[in-house]
Amino acid sequence: MQTNIDFLKVENLSKTYVAGSPPVFENVNFDIQQGEFVCIIGHSGCGKTTILNVLAGLEEASSGYAYMLGREIKGPSLERGVVFQGHALMPWMTVLQNINFAVKSKYPDWPKAKITAHSEKYIELVGLGAAKQKR
Repeated sequence: MQTNIDFLKVENLSKTYVAGSPPVFENVNFDIQQGEFVCIIGHSGCGKTTILNVLAGLEEASSGYAYMLGREIKGPSLERGVVFQGHALMPWMTVLQNINFAVKSKYPDWPKAKITAHSEKYIELVGLGAAKQKR
């Protein structure tokens, strides 16, 4: 007997940036099946990007849950990707950490030392050696 697991399931998801201020979105519920095409539409500032950031694991919800293939979304993962509208880095990570993240996604079996050496080689190649520890 095969059980159907939603590709993406959102339960009572809410996001508030400042306690006491109005929520960006509140008690959002939906599910998406594998292969389903979905659009999130709304006016500027209504929370579209924020909810996508929560679903990608780039931001935390204030309350509620989001699951991908039955596993709760908690933080960034190599299983999910985001294509940003403009060039973007993960702002909480250094230049080296951002590059390491990309290299690890391409070569998941490489040891940490090899990933870092590979990343540093290309950071130096493009002249960003002095900035590798900057956020």
